[in-house]
Amino acid sequence: MKETRIRRLVFSLALTILAAAGFAFGQARSGNIYGRVVAEDGSALPGVSVTLTGFGAPQTFTSDSRGDFRFLNLAPGDTYSMRFDMSGFSTVERKSVAVTLGNNTDVRVAMKLSKVEATVTVSGEAPLLDTRKVGTGAVITRAEMDAIPSARDPWVVMQSVPGVQMDRINVGGNQSGQQSVFIAKGAQTTQGTWNLDGVTVSDMASGASSPTYWDFDSFQELQAVTGGSDPSIATAGVTLNMVTKRGTNDVHGSARTFITDPAFQAKPTFTQEERNQAAAGTTGGNFVGNKITGIQDYGLEIGGPVVRDRVWLWGSYGRQQIDLLTVFGYPDRTTLEDINGKLNVQAFDSNAITVFYLRGDKRKQGRNAAVDRPPETTYNQSGPTTLTKIEDNHVFSPSFVADAFYSYMDEGFKLLGAGGTGPQVFQDTNAIYHNSFAQQVFGRPQHQALGSANYFFNTGSLGHEIKGGFSYRDAPVRNETFWPGGEIIAFQGPRPGTSGSGACNVDCAAITRRSNRRVDVKYYSGYLSDTITADRLTMSLGLRYDYQTGAVQTSFAPANPIYPNILPDASAPALEDVVKWKDFSPRVGATYAFGANRRTLARFSYARYANQLGAYPVNQLSAIPGVAYAYYAWTDANGNNRVDSGELDTSSLLKPPINFNPASPGSPTSPHSINPNLKSQKTDEIVVGFDHELMPNFAVGGAYTYRNYKDFYFSYRSIGGAIPTYTFDHNNTGTLPNGASFSVPIFAIEGAVPPGNYFTARPNYTQVYSGAELTFTKRLSSGWMMRGNLAYNNTKQKVGPGACVDPTNGLYSSGEDSVPGACEDGGIVAPNAGGGSGSFGQVNLNSRWSFNVSGAYQLPLAFTIAANYFGREGYPIAYYVIDNASRDKLSRRAYVTAIDADRYGWVSQFDLRLEKSIPLTSSIAASLAVDFFNVLNLNTVLQRNARLKQGSLSTGTNTITETQAPRILRFSGRLNF
Repeated sequence: MKETRIRRLVFSLALTILAAAGFAFGQARSGNIYGRVVAEDGSALPGVSVTLTGFGAPQTFTSDSRGDFRFLNLAPGDTYSMRFDMSGFSTVERKSVAVTLGNNTDVRVAMKLSKVEATVTVSGEAPLLDTRKVGTGAVITRAEMDAIPSARDPWVVMQSVPGVQMDRINVGGNQSGQQSVFIAKGAQTTQGTWNLDGVTVSDMASGASSPTYWDFDSFQELQAVTGGSDPSIATAGVTLNMVTKRGTNDVHGSARTFITDPAFQAKPTFTQEERNQAAAGTTGGNFVGNKITGIQDYGLEIGGPVVRDRVWLWGSYGRQQIDLLTVFGYPDRTTLEDINGKLNVQAFDSNAITVFYLRGDKRKQGRNAAVDRPPETTYNQSGPTTLTKIEDNHVFSPSFVADAFYSYMDEGFKLLGAGGTGPQVFQDTNAIYHNSFAQQVFGRPQHQALGSANYFFNTGSLGHEIKGGFSYRDAPVRNETFWPGGEIIAFQGPRPGTSGSGACNVDCAAITRRSNRRVDVKYYSGYLSDTITADRLTMSLGLRYDYQTGAVQTSFAPANPIYPNILPDASAPALEDVVKWKDFSPRVGATYAFGANRRTLARFSYARYANQLGAYPVNQLSAIPGVAYAYYAWTDANGNNRVDSGELDTSSLLKPPINFNPASPGSPTSPHSINPNLKSQKTDEIVVGFDHELMPNFAVGGAYTYRNYKDFYFSYRSIGGAIPTYTFDHNNTGTLPNGASFSVPIFAIEGAVPPGNYFTARPNYTQVYSGAELTFTKRLSSGWMMRGNLAYNNTKQKVGPGACVDPTNGLYSSGEDSVPGACEDGGIVAPNAGGGSGSFGQVNLNSRWSFNVSGAYQLPLAFTIAANYFGREGYPIAYYVIDNASRDKLSRRAYVTAIDADRYGWVSQFDLRLEKSIPLTSSIAASLAVDFFNVLNLNTVLQRNARLKQGSLSTGTNTITETQAPRILRFSGRLNF
């Protein structure tokens, strides 16, 4: 304990010192310009005065002994200008220099000797290739966001990045009211990172998801990083950097209105299977296919100077109303409201201060509406997220630049069952819920302080850029959940032709005790790197350190109100450092530029990543690890589908308990335990690639990525780590939808079933990813732009001895992801998207190929036509059974075929836009546009019920639960000034 206090004191002192010195951390929130000035003979020109104008105040740099100059931490944009002055030489002006997020613009200028004053204007664009970049991913500029037809949210943008796979297909915004689950290059869904203006805003309680929803017009630029990352990026997952706009010396802004009306929505062409399903009907709803009933998106953003060259202000307001019908005709209504504000202050030339504020609110009715969740059992969601950041950037000298920021994010929201707190929840034999659902309240505040610095020096012909950084983030998590109706849930067992709800093999009920989980996860990180430039060769050497720790906080849960003798009060004491991960992660990269004009670039990188710690499994070490469930046999004597007095047989548990120890149900100790030496999962990555600029503003590239994932953790029923004995119990047999028979072995624990789980390293288990991508990018020039990619992905698992404590081929869900086919050696890895963000529990993310092409072309008379075409292989349909018949009475999910034995049909979507620009004055223009989404009106099946041995045509095996929404038109108007 003393050592822990000393370590924290050292970290706190280091943070204070760095912040006082003005350091900042490396999440991408800006871009850089690097360059060199040479004479006509190619020799370096030191002492050239380089002046940069554009956003903010003018900046001046004097070229060094190698002729090098640099401007760091620049807001993305394409309106920068540069002026090069030196006595005896002609002045050179460079116009329309573009800076993109997370990238480095390379500017090389040759100056001529001149006896008279003269100015030479250079109009050529800076090259697209970034000689300091070794990673993979994509940058999406504001011009692309405005021109290309899309659903206007970051998830849809990520779908256009090579290798990124999403759990849903968004047609014209029909999925923008709920977050998408995504992966890339085999990384876990929990390892994505969301950064807004440099602040890590990932929600660590829900798999590192986004903490809010976004005003699409507030973004200046977006960058998605999928691999080859430098030490400033922690994980192997997708890192999304979002940068908002800012005020400049010119008053600028926009106002917009987007209207999507169901009157312009095509009717889907149902297959015979869909017509049969529609005719069969369901409990409370009929198959109608996914539909939009109305979407409105409007907003305003404006920025400008308060004091020219010193103080600038920008702000925005956006609102979206997204109303849908699910595939079974259930309503889903979402309201998204966003406010952004940014104040930039340049008190003196070497110092800049930024203050940023965000408030994002989501109000939703009908969350999780699905065949098994009719309207009264859906969630009503409410609650805003706010973010405040203050940043200070300081230029100590031309060779030393640093800044620091602190941020506070307050994320809190509620998920309340639409049926209220009175009715008792009932799940029928078809696994359909009725009456209401659980009530949940979340609190997820985050404090963050970050810092880094850039220091430049030369050693002979070599240039060095030293980067160093430190980060501290505190992310406590609070979650309260209880079930309505006396905290009892009734489950109907199997009936003829059904396999039952899945809870028990007879009618049963769960007596529950509410959860009140409170944990705190802290992150301390630091990195150091050196980027070495030697003419055509650029090398980077870096090392990252992460120290992550999770603690349990004090909490209390009252007894079940009807059965306090079974589930009494529970108190959870505070526990320090129940999980501690310490990791060093080396990073190495190199690029080499070929050709006289350096238009071809070869690149290589090696990186190790350590997974980021979430609220799980820390929360499992609390004495209140979640809702407690005690299952007992139920006899519905009066047939009212409700547990009434005297109908429960509480003499013995019908199945093993969940989240409590029946020998001591009020124990201050968790029934779960953990290996104190548990380590984080590691990823080793190699990326080899090339890029070539075919012509000015047009580049092509390719990359191959290899990843090895190791040090997974898992859990199994145990007390203190003792491995229970599993033996064969029975074969679960049946028939697949194609008529073939199946037989899957079910194993059971010998003797008493331990009340809790034990978390430890999963032995002899790894995952291997191998993939390639081709990309091409045409920057907007000569009236057209384009960006496209083709990607191949292949992730497989190696399952050795001991990797399956329970040999039943189930869902590996105790580690970083839920992966079907836990015991399938050599099988594909297809993470399950789950049902937490919408109803996508039958989606398993694994497409071996995908492509995306987008572009825009400016026509005569100020018309522009644009398009986006996306396609991917269909995801696996992983058929499984729910088995309750084993002698240990545990419910098990068992997969009956290889995970990729069956797949959905391949998915594609073609979207079009036609826009007309209308100049009003020299600085004000209006535009009118119409977008055509799903032009081909495809009705691709995206989800089926993959649970076997369910007979109902409308709710049973192979029931279609998600389809691609039909073609629809969106009309918009915009005013730019």
